[in-house]
Amino acid sequence: MRGQISFSVAVVAMVGVGCGSSGGGGPTFSTSVPSGSAVNTLTPAQLTQLCNDIDSFTSKELSSTSICHAATVAIVAQQAAQNTGLSDAELQLLCSTEMSVACMFLADAGTTGSPDGGSSNCGSGANCTATVGQISACLNDQGAAIARYEGMFPACNAVTRAKLAAINLDAGIAEPASCVALQSSCPSFASAMTTSTN
Repeated sequence: MRGQISFSVAVVAMVGVGCGSSGGGGPTFSTSVPSGSAVNTLTPAQLTQLCNDIDSFTSKELSSTSICHAATVAIVAQQAAQNTGLSDAELQLLCSTEMSVACMFLADAGTTGSPDGGSSNCGSGANCTATVGQISACLNDQGAAIARYEGMFPACNAVTRAKLAAINLDAGIAEPASCVALQSSCPSFASAMTTSTN
C-alpha cells in the first residue's frame, strides 16, 4: 500500500470510468480466524479461510453502489467541463442514466472470485508477523477512508455544475496508520490487499 491511495486511478483501472461515491459506510471486514493469532502461525486451513474472507470483503467493496455512483458522477463532472452548454437538469438526467450502466459494468469488471476463493492472491503468510486483528483493522480503516472520500460526490438529483466543478477528481486517500505498519510486518498481505483495492 502506498502513502496515498489514488482512488480515482483505481476505479479508472477497474471500470474505465472514474472515482468516488455517494458516501455509504461500505462493508465491514470480519473473519472466524482468531484475531490475536499471528498470520505466520496460522494452519493452512486458517490461512485459506482468512484469504477467502479478504477476497469476499474486497469483492463487496468493488461491487458496492457507492463506487459506481461516484464513478458516474466523475464521468458527469468531466462531461460538464467539456460541454459547458449542459444545464443542471441535463447533468442530473445524464447522471441518472449513466448510473445503471456504470454499476452493471463494475459488477462485471473482475469482482468475481477466483476458483480457489482468492487465496492465490492473498500471500503465503510465511513472512507475516502481523496478527489477524491488525489486518482486520487495516481493511476496515481503509474502507472507512474510502467511504469518507466518496462522500464528496453528490447524489444524481443534487448534481449541479457548481458542485461538479468543486470536486477534486485527482484527490487521493491518505493511507490509514493501521495499514502503514503492515508494509514491514506483513508485506505479502499488504501487497495482496493493495492489488485488490487499488
